[in-house]
Amino acid sequence: MAAVYLAVDRSTGRQWAVKELRQPSGGALAEAELARRLDHPMLPRVEEVLEDGDAVYIVMDYLAGKTLDAVVRERGPLPAELAVRIGIQLCDVLGYLHDLPSPVVCRDVKPANIMLLAEEPLSIRLFDLGIARAPGEQETAGGQPLGTRGFAAPEQFKKGSPADVRTDIYGLGATLYTLVTGRVLPDGGQPSPAPQWTGMPPGELAEVIRRCTAEAVEDRYGSCAEVRTDLEGCLASGIPEAAAADAREQTSADLEETAPLDGEVRHIESPAEAARRKLMFCPEIKILISETDERV
Repeated sequence: MAAVYLAVDRSTGRQWAVKELRQPSGGALAEAELARRLDHPMLPRVEEVLEDGDAVYIVMDYLAGKTLDAVVRERGPLPAELAVRIGIQLCDVLGYLHDLPSPVVCRDVKPANIMLLAEEPLSIRLFDLGIARAPGEQETAGGQPLGTRGFAAPEQFKKGSPADVRTDIYGLGATLYTLVTGRVLPDGGQPSPAPQWTGMPPGELAEVIRRCTAEAVEDRYGSCAEVRTDLEGCLASGIPEAAAADAREQTSADLEETAPLDGEVRHIESPAEAARRKLMFCPEIKILISETDERV
């Protein structure tokens, strides 16, 4: 959907990230306009938005860190306490987006879109709001819903099912699941009514994640403030840690092709993204992929 460049201001030496939106559609222009009006410490600060013929450039803070996706692939499952602290900060930034005078639903909350700048004190950034829209508004690619399999809520893959704040809450829960287990939600993000999740810490945290990722929208939390309250309760009561080794004990079935999505859904995912998602729980495995090659 875009290209991102690392740029250097020659006069000051400061580094910036420049996001190039090529042949900007209405959605790309909406992202640029959204970037102009956001102001939150856990969102990259936008310095300038430039329009140049058939392209739009968003100049924003360069984030010198690692995505949570990369962190989990390198280190395996994170300590549950760290995951909960990350979840609390995500509740803050998502709550900010949801409570704007013109609310915004991110619709793509996932580890690959969250940058970890530091663990102590904890500092994260949520970035890439390319498919963010107002609640109820649907922006599609070729008439098909957008989202990342394993993190997008079920309603994102159903025509005529508008997204709202609970769509982001699903992504938040799916992200927490990946952080503490090193795995992506089973069945392409549509868990069974009572999933048995290997590596999931027992108790309150598991219940928070299950409620966030309920398939029925009405069964989820109604706001990020509610999620934050329960996550803070997890910290207060103590979180049993899952053994990282248990989370990595996988069978060959884990590498099998996941079931296809519903016939009316086309997921936008590159071969590299697919490979990284499937191998997320095995950080010791390294892969080389040509983005232009359909074979993985």
